[in-house]
Formats: sequence, C-alpha cells, structure tokens
Amino acid sequence: MAIENEDILALKQTISLADVVRSRGVELRKKGRQLWGLCPFHEDTEPSFAVDERKGLWNCLGKCGEGGDAFSFVMKADGIGFAEAFALLQEIEPQRRRDAEEDKQLTTDNRPQTTALEYLEKAVSYYHKSLVKNEKAIAYLQSRGITPEAVRVFRLGYVDGTLRGRVNPDGRRSLESLGLLNEKGNETMYGSVVFPLVDAGTNQAVGLYARHTESSSTCIFRASGEGFSIRREQRDGRDRPDRERDRRFGSVVDRHQECDLCLRRERSDG
Repeated sequence: MAIENEDILALKQTISLADVVRSRGVELRKKGRQLWGLCPFHEDTEPSFAVDERKGLWNCLGKCGEGGDAFSFVMKADGIGFAEAFALLQEIEPQRRRDAEEDKQLTTDNRPQTTALEYLEKAVSYYHKSLVKNEKAIAYLQSRGITPEAVRVFRLGYVDGTLRGRVNPDGRRSLESLGLLNEKGNETMYGSVVFPLVDAGTNQAVGLYARHTESSSTCIFRASGEGFSIRREQRDGRDRPDRERDRRFGSVVDRHQECDLCLRRERSDG
C-alpha cells in the first residue's frame, strides 16, 4: 500500500528528530543552534553529527558525510526500508499522547482501590520512558548486544531517580509501601536497568529484575498480596549475584532478536 505524501509531511511535523536519534543511542549536546554528537555511522572521536530540530534534518560533517531526515536516519540505523521506518515513526505521536496521559495519572491517581500491580505497571511505563531518553543506559544495553527493538518489545527500563518527583504525597507513600522508594524517599533501584517480569497469561508486570549499570548489584521485586518481596544480591559480602539468572534474561532477549532478524531476512528475500 502506497504511503501518501500528505501523511509523510504530517508525520515529519509531529516527531522530534532529536528524540529519534537519541533512541538509537546517540548522545546529543546543544552547541549554537544545533545539537551535536558522535556519528553512529562511522568511527568518530569528535562530535561531527549535527541535528537541526527546526528543519528536521541531520548531517555528518565528518568521514561518512551522510545526511537526511528522520526517515533516512531510522532506515540507516535499523537497516530497514522506508515503509518499516514510516511505521516505526508513526507510533511516536500516539505514544507521546499515551505517555502524557500516564504522567498525569501518575501525579493525580490516589484512588484507594489502586492495587500494587497497577502501581507497578505505571512504574514500568515510567522507567521505560526514562530509558529511551538516557544515552548512558542505552549505551550500556547496546554494549551487551541488546537492540532498540528488544528494548521496546520487553519494555526494558532505567531508574534515573526522577519518579519520586512526579508523584504526589499519597503516591510516594504507595511507592514506599511497595518498596520502590526507601524510607528516605529515594528510589531503591537507582542507577539500574530493569527488566519487567510479566504474567504469561495477561502480559501484566508482576515484578522487576534490576541490574546496576556500574556494579554487579542486582535485586528482584515480586508482587504479592502484601506488596513486594525484595531480594537483593551483591558481589561483596556473602550474597552473590545469580549469574545463571543473568544468563537466562540475556538468552530470552537474544532469542527474540534472532527471530526478529530471521523474519526481516524472510521479508527482504520475499
């Protein structure tokens, strides 16, 4: 099915090129009227990759000399065709509206009937949004071979410490009772990448597996009738990280990525 030019132009006007570029692991810093970062398409030691948000264009002033718009960036970064890039970018604006609504609910929702699982689901969504905006966390996952597609499918997240500032006092008390905030109001898993543990039948989050990006510290949160049971594991002391569990988490993501690659090859061959 052909994509209308009007739809292409409308989509260009709604998306943020900088957000798209950052979601692929490129750290951007403002310099003058443009954003600059290391080019993801060639070995780069000095920022040569420029993003002009007003024009919706990117350009490498270094070795590769590539350039274009959001569509060409996603096509080159993900190795896909225009139709697939259009479909991916088309998801951004509806997702922004959903994110805004979720943020509103996070700050105003103090219903007494809100369950532990509902609060956990909101936290999973917030941590996922925090991850896709955090270049350091994205780079950590990329160094372990985890693709942006796997991040999206598995709703991986990152705890950057900002959740506590987005909820009202009742919400903070609820998060403390769940164990996501400690007695001082700080986020228990700060600095960690989190993997949601989901119910196979409902696909609803029922726990979190967290791994700190700068140490071997890990912990698991599991929802129960009384909130969360927490198991912490650290390299120092008698508790040691479960390397077998780390391997299983990695295997699940790797298997998904292998299947996704095979499907893309089949589509291109067909």
